Amino acid sequence: MANERKKAHLSDIAILVPSHREGKEIVDKFREHELRINHVFGNHEESRKRKVAFEMGVGKLKICTIHSFKGWEVSNIIVVTPSDKDKTQSSWSHYLFYTAITRVKRNIIVFNRYSEYNEYGADWKKLEH
Repeated sequence: MANERKKAHLSDIAILVPSHREGKEIVDKFREHELRINHVFGNHEESRKRKVAFEMGVGKLKICTIHSFKGWEVSNIIVVTPSDKDKTQSSWSHYLFYTAITRVKRNIIVFNRYSEYNEYGADWKKLEH
């Protein structure tokens, strides 16, 4: 039982991105593979309607900006940081990153493109399984 792995359902996963532009690109890629997605991207009116319907209980993968995910929690989160170039053009901050990583209940994956975070955790001992 100690090595028993639980499968994550799409409804247990959220992808948090730094900008609407990147979110739309990711949504388009997932749609090519016909995955069930719940997202908040579109024009202002569409975004507002989708955010209201952004439910945790539906069986869809969630994709949104970190700003849009404030107040929610989910078992598995994938965080995409901005690149160094995009960081200067967005409202990215360490506080926003903190918000993203504290929304997770169980597992987190960070796709880091921000050089300031490259050495984060380098001194931690590797977890032994």
